[in-house]
Amino acid sequence: MRLLVTGGAGFIGSHIVDAALARGWSVRVVDSLDPDLHPRPPLFDPQVEFVIGDVTDAATVDSALQGIDTVCHQSAKVGLGVSFADAPDYIRNNDYATAILLAAMERRSITRLVLASSMVVYGEGAYTDSETGLPARPGPRAEADLRAGIYDPRNPETGDVLVPAMVTEEAPLDPRNVYAASKVSQEHLAAAWARSTGSAAVALRYHNVYGPRMPRPGIRPTPVSLPCSARPWPGVRRRGSSKTAPSGAASFTSGMSPPRTSPQSTRSPPEEALAFVPITSVRTRYGRSVTWPRH
Repeated sequence: MRLLVTGGAGFIGSHIVDAALARGWSVRVVDSLDPDLHPRPPLFDPQVEFVIGDVTDAATVDSALQGIDTVCHQSAKVGLGVSFADAPDYIRNNDYATAILLAAMERRSITRLVLASSMVVYGEGAYTDSETGLPARPGPRAEADLRAGIYDPRNPETGDVLVPAMVTEEAPLDPRNVYAASKVSQEHLAAAWARSTGSAAVALRYHNVYGPRMPRPGIRPTPVSLPCSARPWPGVRRRGSSKTAPSGAASFTSGMSPPRTSPQSTRSPPEEALAFVPITSVRTRYGRSVTWPRH
């Protein structure tokens, strides 16, 4: 298996790289190494082929896909942003980059994709009315309720506080911010690509991931998360029958799930315990060069 991981220097992406290497796969990473996200050089197993570049650059992506069998697309702009003025940056890094990647995959005849999505596509999630027990779409939370410690939203019709319910994969998509909207768009782009090319795609809707290598406070907190739910899209080849786990892609994703971590295991392992080498300065024919100061 020859795997390309976009955003492979990130929190989740780096664990995917580890799991793929443990299975004996050949791994290539493409990552922009944004200094805001990577203030220090990342550590990588020397077996990994590292490409520094932006997924929005068609030439970089096309070169990075050479000889690849499967793509695990983890790179994205995450979080809520400062204001709606950040919308173009979300669309560029999430939707436009995905379109560039999918177009290049078609040119290279690569037919298997694992996409990092998010539970934010469901919006507030599922709620029921406290009186009738019927499903109800929550309205916006009121500032007065939050100040009073009432965190569940209210029924916009009755004003009653709603009761949280389980979110199923059949729940309607209800993106309520730019990041969520960009994730829904990524899923739809992948679905269109799969139908058009006869390929296989799976979206992993991450939810509240933490563990070794997670972003530290003061760097940039990110609402990334572990695979909680995934569904094959109409027109996409499916293997397996589970509705709540990505078994539909087990033949090519089971080795790419982030390793389990304990609730207490939130610190990265010591550097000497890793068979990795630090990247301090890199220049490749695929992208730009990046150099970090020595600490």
